[in-house]
Amino acid sequence: MTRIYYVSQSVISKNHKELKNNHASCDYIISKELTSEIDPRFGRAAYFIIVDPETMENEVVENTQNLNLAQGAGIQAGKTIVDNNVDVVITGNCGPKAFRVLQSANIKIITGVTGPIMDAIVKFKDGTLQATQQANVEGHWV
Repeated sequence: MTRIYYVSQSVISKNHKELKNNHASCDYIISKELTSEIDPRFGRAAYFIIVDPETMENEVVENTQNLNLAQGAGIQAGKTIVDNNVDVVITGNCGPKAFRVLQSANIKIITGVTGPIMDAIVKFKDGTLQATQQANVEGHWV
């Protein structure tokens, strides 16, 4: 089963073998629903949602422990993603420290994604979204 890890306001993929063939991805979202808007803040998303893009089965992982950290929220959120065996992260923005944590675990990162998570899943599955090779914001940008 291919699973996608969504960050309540961000999309992330779990058990992803090939980005386009297995359609694993992850989005960052504000609420716990697939109809929620993608949160632009990867490290400070309230939730991560793991989704199987084929069946749309999902589970929610809380990220509330990182919401009020003075620093290190991206690193801790990245570790949460790694611990959940995610393969692709789809998010609005990802800073350099979180990006390094994810990249060191061979997780593909797709940034600049906005709108509902369901739309991001469709775009990922049809190959519209492409992984990036660098963070798209500086640390502590919020």
